[in-house]
Amino acid sequence: MDKFVNYLTNTAAPYMKKFVERPWVASIAGSMQKIIPFILAGSMIFLYDVVRTYVSVLPDLTNISNFTFGMLGILISYMVSSEAMENLEHPQYVQMAGLTSIATFLININPSIDDSGIFSVQFERFGATGLLVGMLTGILVAIVFNLWAKLHLLEGSNVPDFLVGWINTIIPT
Repeated sequence: MDKFVNYLTNTAAPYMKKFVERPWVASIAGSMQKIIPFILAGSMIFLYDVVRTYVSVLPDLTNISNFTFGMLGILISYMVSSEAMENLEHPQYVQMAGLTSIATFLININPSIDDSGIFSVQFERFGATGLLVGMLTGILVAIVFNLWAKLHLLEGSNVPDFLVGWINTIIPT
């Protein structure tokens, strides 16, 4: 047992620490840490619903569960890309990458728009079902923004700063 503990302490732990400190892995880990309150809130409502099946006078709190635990996919898509932009030291793209991830996530969950313009999607695709899609969407958007940021297009030019900002967010979006 001492050999195993020694291996974990001296060999595995330093390697895992280096692995987790990589910007892409840290982005996913940081995002998951930041959405834990949503996960816990939804989980508490699930436990509450167990009690509610035996005590029918308690109010129905399903909407709290639906809009916390049930929205994990869309939340993680925003968080992964914005965390990645922070970890990759591109603070000018944090919000735009997050918002672009949300739009891309909505495209990826296969919504339908009928002839009258009504947008509809299965609600389950926002929750735990969409968690992997949200992570992959966030990573993909972060990769695009990271590659664009490395180009340093129009930096140091005579073009006004606000126009440079617009161009540098519109093109990767």
